Amino acid sequence: MNPYKPYREYVKAHLSGERYRHTKNVVEQAGALARHHGADEDVCLRAAWLHDCMKEESLDTLLHWCREFAIINNALARSSRALLHGPAAAAFAREHFGVTDARVLDAIFYHTTGRPNMSAEEEIVFLADMTGPERTFAGVEQLRQLCFTDLNRAMAWALQNNLIYLAQRGRPIFEGSVTAYNHYIKGE
Repeated sequence: MNPYKPYREYVKAHLSGERYRHTKNVVEQAGALARHHGADEDVCLRAAWLHDCMKEESLDTLLHWCREFAIINNALARSSRALLHGPAAAAFAREHFGVTDARVLDAIFYHTTGRPNMSAEEEIVFLADMTGPERTFAGVEQLRQLCFTDLNRAMAWALQNNLIYLAQRGRPIFEGSVTAYNHYIKGE
């Protein structure tokens, strides 16, 4: 049996067609990056299938999952569906699917914000989410290529791009993303 079938069936049933297609693209890209970089492909694929499983849920549902597992104590994060869906998805993956591998849960949890010292698997899911074929922002082709040559440089570029995007639109920036950017830009 395909070990990812329950994840695929869940996201297909609970996400819009567009979000499901995005998830499949992330799975494909994460698998390719994992194979290329010698990362744990199973970890990457599990996280990729589940990374957005809570993306279209209500703020109340996201807060429930985050409170249930006491994983968010930041005021900005508590008010943002975009920031909450990763931690909520990690909690849901643990509770609903019995995922206990911290590498999978961390890759899901941090796939939108990043953090310093991410594992290769976390970096791969973060970057696969940002570089799917449906992404069309300026520079995405260069980022896709960089993902296959240097994960750390790709992370620095991706985080910088995210920070610029948010700042140009006057949107709040999660301090964890700034910390992650500072880590990667220093090449640590």
